[in-house]
Amino acid sequence: MHEAGLSAHVNSHVADHGWKTLYTIGSIAAMLVIPVGLLDVVLSFVPSGNTPWPGRGSAAEWFEIYRNTPFMALRGQGLLNIITLLSGMPVFAALYGAHRFKVRGLALLSMMLFFTGAAVYIAGNPALPLHSLSMRYAAAPGETERQLLVAAGESLLAAGEDFSPGSFPAFFLINFSGLLMSVTLLNGNRFSKSTGNTGIFGFAFLLIHLIWVTFDSEPGAFSLTFAVVGGLLSLLWYVMLSVKLYRISRN
Repeated sequence: MHEAGLSAHVNSHVADHGWKTLYTIGSIAAMLVIPVGLLDVVLSFVPSGNTPWPGRGSAAEWFEIYRNTPFMALRGQGLLNIITLLSGMPVFAALYGAHRFKVRGLALLSMMLFFTGAAVYIAGNPALPLHSLSMRYAAAPGETERQLLVAAGESLLAAGEDFSPGSFPAFFLINFSGLLMSVTLLNGNRFSKSTGNTGIFGFAFLLIHLIWVTFDSEPGAFSLTFAVVGGLLSLLWYVMLSVKLYRISRN
């Protein structure tokens, strides 16, 4: 009995150490989201950062942007979103770990929705495939080959361009999972109420913006207000998560 009890104690200690390691990784990953998100905002105001609205630019136009400013083209097609989502995965895993006792079901659902949305978005994102097609387009020997490459590019845009019907399911899952995880924070009592409320308002604004620009053919400049407010609140949410996860990892 004594040996069994000692073994259980050792296993519990190892498991607890593993979770604390995950909290540390989650804290670092959450902080990495901040500069990437801010860079995305700043690039929006750079003259060469003004890429076509979703659904407005043709594949041929995007090929030209890739030729002239490849980084801005990759950013315009969501490359920074991919980096943010990859960073967000350990964050949501750490948040699940922090709530695995009191609100396990809600935390697990939030994490799985985020992972699913991130996987769907990354798999369907056209940033890198379009870059490859743009290089082939520039080297194409004739008009027939160029037209075939343009058609392939249009197919990629229709399937995964940001804020288009093709990418809507992934974006919806990602933002809804953030909203749901924020509700989890409110019910778990391990994070402050302000952290949970910041996430709720931030992701709610992002969901409104997503629905607006995806299904309104003329969303207008005012729709960007929801994106800016929601984006800044979500970045603040990640800062608050990073600080708290670090503290939990040290307890």
